[in-house]
Amino acid sequence: MVWPISNTISLSIPHLCSESDQFRSSLQRQSLPLLQWKGYLDLEDPLQKWIPELPDYGEPLTLRHTLNHTSGLRDYITLMSLKGLRGDDFYTVAELIEVQALQEELNFPSGSEYLYSNSGYVLATEAWHEQWASHSRITQRRFCSGHCR
Repeated sequence: MVWPISNTISLSIPHLCSESDQFRSSLQRQSLPLLQWKGYLDLEDPLQKWIPELPDYGEPLTLRHTLNHTSGLRDYITLMSLKGLRGDDFYTVAELIEVQALQEELNFPSGSEYLYSNSGYVLATEAWHEQWASHSRITQRRFCSGHCR
């Protein structure tokens, strides 16, 4: 039987942000505490220690807040749409940090409420990258058990 559907393969690069959230979240939730246990960072560190571009919001904003979605950070997807960008537009992490740094206040005081935030994951990932560059073998040994190449 012949179906009236073309047999073509899309060569476009997929937008993987939401599709990779579970992996990124799992990796961060497991590797950031491991980095803390090893003494490389502290989940109670102010986020500004790792991302100095962020303003002082008047109350502590910690790595733990970003992982628990209690940071009060405005979501970058909304912020980028206010700049006229769509969800499928490409923008860099530096641009996301720049837009986040322009926010002079949070949605709510950190730790007081829960609100899912993609911004929290991006910023926690940046802190993680700061340590990952020099300590990647820790995570590789912990999660790959010699099977990574």
